[in-house]
Amino acid sequence: MATRFCESAVRLEREVAAKVKGMLARGDSMEDIAVWFGISERVVQAVQTGVVHQLIAPAPADALPPPGPYNAATMGYRALEAVRAAERLLHSVSTSVRSRYRRS
Repeated sequence: MATRFCESAVRLEREVAAKVKGMLARGDSMEDIAVWFGISERVVQAVQTGVVHQLIAPAPADALPPPGPYNAATMGYRALEAVRAAERLLHSVSTSVRSRYRRS
């Protein structure tokens, strides 16, 4: 079983690992961090203890999500951030497509 959780932790994106480390440094609980990122507390612990992502530096405070505990309102904030990111991506693609067809 240890191998399985380590594989999950290794697959964790570097940006997420940096945020996990930043949140741990801020004093967030492993449970809150796990809830925020939708990962297990064992993965958070693997990052915390240096089993994985030893060379990743903690993210700066201004790059971290709001502190926990997380309730429905906080998870709504997370969903809103995801929608905003999707909007930015769609706008970028739309602009690119429009500019390509205007040159024709």
